[in-house]
Amino acid sequence: MSSLPAGYLSYPIEVLHAILNHLCVFSIHLEKQDDPYTSTSKRSSCKNYHDVVNLSATCRYIRSFLGPYLFQMISVVRKTQVESLLQLPKAPKSPKLKLYDEVLQFKTIHEYVTTLETDTMDIVPLFPSLERLIVLGNCSGDSNSAPSLRSLTISAGTLLKCPGLLEAANNLNSLHMLCAFHDIEASGLSPLKHYFEDHKLTELNLYFGRAAHITYDTTLDFIASVVSASQIQRVGLHVARRSFQEDDRNWPCSSYPVASQKLLQSLLSSPINSLSFDIGILVQLHIPNPSLFGSRMSPQPGLCFTLIDPSFAFHSWHLLNFHTLAQIFQIFHVREFQWKYGEVIDESHLQALDAAVNTITRIHDFNGCEIDFLQLEKCWSVADDTLIRQHLKSPENHPNATIRDRYSFNSPRYRLPESYAVVYSETASIHQIEQRDEAEAENRFWTSQLTLLDMQQDVEAQDFINAYAQFLQRQGKLEVPGYVDIVKTSAGNELPPQEAETWYYKRAASVARHIYLRKQVGVGKLNKLYGGAKNRGFRPHKHVDASGSINRKVLQSLEKIGVVEISPKGGRRISENGQRDLDRIAAQTLEEDEE
Repeated sequence: MSSLPAGYLSYPIEVLHAILNHLCVFSIHLEKQDDPYTSTSKRSSCKNYHDVVNLSATCRYIRSFLGPYLFQMISVVRKTQVESLLQLPKAPKSPKLKLYDEVLQFKTIHEYVTTLETDTMDIVPLFPSLERLIVLGNCSGDSNSAPSLRSLTISAGTLLKCPGLLEAANNLNSLHMLCAFHDIEASGLSPLKHYFEDHKLTELNLYFGRAAHITYDTTLDFIASVVSASQIQRVGLHVARRSFQEDDRNWPCSSYPVASQKLLQSLLSSPINSLSFDIGILVQLHIPNPSLFGSRMSPQPGLCFTLIDPSFAFHSWHLLNFHTLAQIFQIFHVREFQWKYGEVIDESHLQALDAAVNTITRIHDFNGCEIDFLQLEKCWSVADDTLIRQHLKSPENHPNATIRDRYSFNSPRYRLPESYAVVYSETASIHQIEQRDEAEAENRFWTSQLTLLDMQQDVEAQDFINAYAQFLQRQGKLEVPGYVDIVKTSAGNELPPQEAETWYYKRAASVARHIYLRKQVGVGKLNKLYGGAKNRGFRPHKHVDASGSINRKVLQSLEKIGVVEISPKGGRRISENGQRDLDRIAAQTLEEDEE
C-alpha cells in the first residue's frame, strides 16, 4: 500500500471512505506465517487485510472509520474458539451422543489409538489400529472389525454374546477372561472351545468368582483345550476380588483330587514357562502322589511360579497345604519363585520375607527342590481404591535412595519388586540370599493386574470413614478444638453440623483417607473438596470453599498423632504409621462387610 500524505486525516470524510473502500473490497490472502493465531471465515473478502489492520493501529480516529469495513466484510476468530458458535443453537444431546460425535469428528486421531477401554462395542470399528481391548462390565453391541486386536480383557458371559469378537479370537495373543458363572448360559465355557481350536494365545489369565469354580468340568475342559497349543507360555488362575451374584445351578464338577489331577496333567502337557496361582486356588488342589504325573514334558529348563496372596495374613498362609506347594515345585521343576502380596498387618514385608525364606528352606528339606531366584512384591493394599489404572512404575533405578524418597506414590501399586538370588549353603540349613539386579527379573504379573482390576480390594468409602472415625474417637488421642459444637464448616452452610460430637472425627478420617490415596494434599485442595453450593435464593447456586481454619486444624491434629507428615513438595502426605493404621482398619472393615 502506498503511503498516505501526512495530513490525510484532514481529508473530507467522503474521500476517506473512498480510500478505505478501495482497500477493503478485494479478496484476502492470509498466509500462515503472517498471523498464526487467527483464521478467517470463507464468506469474507478483503485484499489488503493486514495493511488495513496496520492502518487502524495509527490512531483512534481512523479506527472508528475502519471498524465497519473490517467487521462487516470479514470475521476474524481465534483458533481456540469454535466457529459453529456463530450458527443457530442446536438441540441438546445426551452425553453419550456427544461423545459419539466427538469420536466421529476426531476419527483421524483415533487411528493411532492402540488400547481402548469401553462399555459399548459400537465404537470399536472407529479404531483401526486397536491392539488391546478392555471390555468393561456387561458390554452392549458387537463388533467384528478388529483386525489388529492382540489382547482382550472381557467377561466370559459378554464374550459369548459377541460373535464378532469370537471370530477374531484366533488372532489373539493374550486373553484375560472373567468367569462369573451366574452370567453364563447352561452350556458353560464349552462353546468357546470351537473358537480357540487354532488360536495363537501365548498368555491366558482366568478369574473366577469362587475358588471352587476351578473344579467345574467346563472350566477344566476349556483350560485343557487352550493350553494344549504349542505356543502357550503363561497361564494364570485367579479369584476375583469383588463379590458376584450367587449361582443356584448345579454345574457338573469333579472332586478336588480328580480336578487337581486333570488340571495338572493339562498344564504338564503344555510348554508353559510361567504359572500363576492365587492362594485360594492353590488351597483347592490336592496332589495324592507326584509320581503319578511323571516328568514334565515341557522343553523349558525351569518354570517361574507366582503365588498371589491379596491379603497376606497368617490365617490365609496356614490354610495352604505346604506339601501341595512343595509337590508343585517338584513336578514343574520351578526355578523362580515370585510372591505378590498385600499388606494388612504390621511390618508385613518383613513377615513376608521371613515366610518366603522359611518356605524355600522347608521345600528344599522336603524333596530337595532348589530355586535360583526369589522375588517379593507388595502389589496393593486393601485400602487402596484409587482409580489410577496406568502402570506408572518409574524405569529409573535409584539403589542408594531411601524408600520414602524412592517412590513418590503412597500406593504400593507403584513400588518396585525386590529380587534375590538364592544360594544354598552346604554347611547349614539357612539360605544365604543376595540381592540381584531388578532388571533381570521379568515382571509377568502386571499384564494381568492392569486389566479388570480384580486384584484390587476396594473398601466402601463411607464404611471405612465411619470405622476409622470410631477408632479415632475410642483412641482419644486426636486433639479436638473446643468450638466444634457451634462452628460452621463453610460460609455456604446455614447451620453447624448436627452431629456435634462425631463430625470432627469423621472429617479427620475422611482427610486421612483422601491423603492416603494421593501423593500430597494441601489445605487449599481440602477447602475445595469439602466446599459446596451456597443457596443464594433466586440466583444460581455458587460453589463456596470450606473453612480453611477447620481443615488446617484437622491436618495439625492428624500430624500430632503421627498419621500424616509434612511433604517436602508441599502439603501433607501419609506417614508409615498412618498407612499401617489405615490398612489395618480397612482390612477389618472388609472382613466385616464380607461376613
